[in-house]
Amino acid sequence: MQIWVDVDTCPVEIKNILTSAVKCTGVSLTLITKRGHIPFPDSNINLLELSADAYSIPDREMAVRSKVGDLVITDNLNLAVEVMEKGARVMGYKGETYTPDEIEEKKKVADFIETMRSIGAEIGNTPPLSPVEKQSFISKLGNILVNY
Repeated sequence: MQIWVDVDTCPVEIKNILTSAVKCTGVSLTLITKRGHIPFPDSNINLLELSADAYSIPDREMAVRSKVGDLVITDNLNLAVEVMEKGARVMGYKGETYTPDEIEEKKKVADFIETMRSIGAEIGNTPPLSPVEKQSFISKLGNILVNY
């Protein structure tokens, strides 16, 4: 199994949880970035640095490179659909796992929020992860890694 994450959009707490988990389990983690070198002195942690051009999109790289049995950590619902079709698992930053039906429902909500923003509605940003959400992420990740 390979774990994939866009480290530029991933909350720091989740990145730290992932790096600790792979050091303990030996599972490979690939961090994809467009922002430059981030050193991680561990043989299980790979850094994929993309150029800053418009064609090098971390989500695109995860969609292309992920395969059956991999785990993609993302809140991008379109990416989730794409990698699930390839047989990869998907987990959100708050520990949520997705089914195709759940993704479709979440996409409807996201589209509604985007529509509201486009007409001028003020909708707040995503709040920081709560302790419960971090614990949910740790628990779900642990279950996936134990069953690997």
